[in-house]
Amino acid sequence: MELYVMRHGIALPREESRGRPDGERPLTEDGVRRTGQAAEGLARLGVACERIFTSPLVRARQTAEIAAKALKLEDRIEEWSELGAQGSNEALRRRLRAAGGAKTLKAAMLVGHEPQLSELVSLFLSGRPDLSVDFKKAAVCCLEVVTALAWGRATLRWFLTPNHLRRLGQR
Repeated sequence: MELYVMRHGIALPREESRGRPDGERPLTEDGVRRTGQAAEGLARLGVACERIFTSPLVRARQTAEIAAKALKLEDRIEEWSELGAQGSNEALRRRLRAAGGAKTLKAAMLVGHEPQLSELVSLFLSGRPDLSVDFKKAAVCCLEVVTALAWGRATLRWFLTPNHLRRLGQR
């Protein structure tokens, strides 16, 4: 199974959110534009997913919607609390297994937040949560995970920064 892991785009800073709860902070105008360009880069790469699973926080949901539009998956987005602010990677792995995992899903995208995504990639690659992974906003990592979704058994296919993706999208 190919697992695409994407961090949300540039969001309104906490200090500018005017008392809004953290989960309601949206992408900035620049965040929407840059995330759209990164998503176009994904489309140019030929990324094909069956489903997109996203954190319920507004900035992640917006990022997932932008990616879904570029990948023509608007009707295949699901919100998962396991990708939210209090999500755990073990719970996320169980949810992925329940969704069919690598047995029935050939490719899926997860859209979420730091530090959870870095820890998730580290767990899949090394079996440990402490590998240093630098997830910039709107960066995407592609992992090939084994059928059982076992920690330490994934293969890194590629990891692209938002700058790389935007350049691909502009070609």
